Order: sequence, then structure tokens, then C-alpha cells
Amino acid sequence: MMKKATRPLILVFSLLLLILSNSLLAQHQNALDFDGIDDAVETTGALSLIAGSTTLSMTCWVYPTNPNPIFPDFDGFCGFRNDFDADFYFTQIGPATIEARFRGSDGISRDIVYAGLVLNSWNHFGLVHTGSYVKLYHNGLLVDSVSSASPITNTAGNFFIGTLPYFSNDYRLT
Repeated sequence: MMKKATRPLILVFSLLLLILSNSLLAQHQNALDFDGIDDAVETTGALSLIAGSTTLSMTCWVYPTNPNPIFPDFDGFCGFRNDFDADFYFTQIGPATIEARFRGSDGISRDIVYAGLVLNSWNHFGLVHTGSYVKLYHNGLLVDSVSSASPITNTAGNFFIGTLPYFSNDYRLT
């Protein structure tokens, strides 16, 4: 009798694995494509979800194609930005250069400028605030860090993908 009871359970488990593996396979190779004109993602009120956290992390995959981003047309990849007390973002500021910034409630900007961005190729970036340091990772490797103990306490701000606000300009990804 035990053998008869376990067979339906094994069959259900096998079907569940098959369904899950098919749904996971169907979710690969999706990306957002930005043309620099009218594309961007903005999540309203997202800053309230991280305010007061002593540790934060943000990662993104980017495929930069702009060989000459110059002010005021830098390419904003993603993050929070109010340029006062809540910055946590990535932006392309040169052909192979990104700026990763963290600014907490103390208002002091901690910038990491990194010249290892590869055009026309997928790049993975991670920005981590440990409570003591801000660390920048590129393709899984730590490339730089700066000290910072200030959390973000501001709760009023949006999260952006494909653009970053800067006064009256947008650093819109092209």
C-alpha cells in the first residue's frame, strides 16, 4: 500500500518540476531598450522602501552604445537622485566611464568614477552601501570603494531606470 500512495506524489512532484522549469525557461533574455527620447521607467515613492536602511545594494545589466555622452546628455542607467540627501545611482559620463554615487542624509556625495565600462557589450554593475563603505562592482569584481556611514533617511523620492533627473535636465539613456 505504501508504494501505491507514493506514486501519485512522485507524479505530482515531477509535473510541478516540469511546469516550473518551463516557466523559468520562458523568462530569459528580456531587456528594456531605451531610445533617448521618450523611454524611461519611474517607480513613484520607492525611496520610502529603503529609507533608514543601513545596508543597500543595487545591481543592473547595461549594454551601453553611446560613444560620446557629454553634459548635459549623460546616460542615466538607474537609481535614486535628488542631489541633496538621497543619491544612489549609476550614470555614464564618458565613452568608457561611469559615475556611481551615494549621498546619504549628511548631504556628502561619495562618488566612484570608474573607467572600465565596455561599449556594445553587456556590463554588470553593483553598488553596495555596507553601512561603513560604498563599494562598486563590475562584472562581479570589486573595482573601488569609499567610506560612508550615513544612511538615506529621506522618504520622498522615485526610482528611475533609463534616466536620472538633474535639475531641469534628464540624463536619458540612449
